[in-house]
Amino acid sequence: QMETDRRGFREELTTLQALQKAALQGKQESSWIEQNQLSHAPILIDQIEVEAGWESAVETALQGYLEAVCTSDISAVARNIQVDQPAQVMCYDTTSTSAGSVSGETLASKVKSSLALGSQLDHVFTAANLNEALTMRSRLAPHQSVITTEGIWISPSWLRFSKADDQEQGVLNRKAHITD
Repeated sequence: QMETDRRGFREELTTLQALQKAALQGKQESSWIEQNQLSHAPILIDQIEVEAGWESAVETALQGYLEAVCTSDISAVARNIQVDQPAQVMCYDTTSTSAGSVSGETLASKVKSSLALGSQLDHVFTAANLNEALTMRSRLAPHQSVITTEGIWISPSWLRFSKADDQEQGVLNRKAHITD
């Protein structure tokens, strides 16, 4: 029985790892990344730890950033961009530092990282549920927003909720399961 349980766990882990790899590959132009010697650079998702229960909210707020290649020299990367070459690449500067103290009400308080994610998360407040988020909405400044644990994201002028296809959905949830 124990061997069967272990085998099942290994199979589940292998499946999760394959889904994770598939979800994160192909979003960035791999040939461009290789040409610019960035193929061994870490990606943003591997540089953060998310408080349990907030994975969907953080994934919604950082959508498009999670697979960003982390580099200490954004200027060098920028100089290598050729506007006539089709590529979709996102890089994150590892030398940028966080401003420091963040209110416990913001999404930034739910993420641990040495990277400065404040420009994406400091202005995003958290709400336990949709009713709380809707109540907070009327008190938000134009540049602020509020997000629920399910990833329903609301500002004074917009609402965003994305349910990606199964292969892409939940990369932070899968990461948490893989590392557990």
